Amino acid sequence: MKKLLGLFMLLVVTASVTILPAGCSSSGEKKEDEAAKANSDKKTELKNVNDDEAERTKKIAVEYIDDILLGMKNNDYPRFSKNMVDELKQDITKEKFVLMTQKFKEEKGDIAEKQFLGTLGKGYFKVYLWKTSFVKKDAKTKDKELKDDTLTRLILGKVDDKYVVFGFSFQ
Repeated sequence: MKKLLGLFMLLVVTASVTILPAGCSSSGEKKEDEAAKANSDKKTELKNVNDDEAERTKKIAVEYIDDILLGMKNNDYPRFSKNMVDELKQDITKEKFVLMTQKFKEEKGDIAEKQFLGTLGKGYFKVYLWKTSFVKKDAKTKDKELKDDTLTRLILGKVDDKYVVFGFSFQ
């Protein structure tokens, strides 16, 4: 949790630095600069993912985990990473993604199905849980498929008014 908040604070600082206005050079740019200043005065805010929006956030979480799983299955990094916070994208570069998915497919196989289990509240975050089944060919017999049930977690947070993935894991 502390690591996630630390990542979020890094995101806030990075966003603040990039949003700061560059300065005025002519009267035509004055209105644009005023608008940019108004936007920079707004601080990026981590908001609570609460139960008031439970059905809506569950649909978003399902969409986001599908993007991660299908991105891994199809070696599609843009799809895999499109809903993640920038710090997570920096940790899982395209090169690391290729190695990660290759190793994951060797160990687990291909996704067969997933079943929603529930959620856990973690402060400002909500953790969504699925039982995900993977199948792969038995290395010894080559004709028998082996099933591997895996607990899949997605950590969803809300930054300003956008839901983003702060983390995910397979156990």
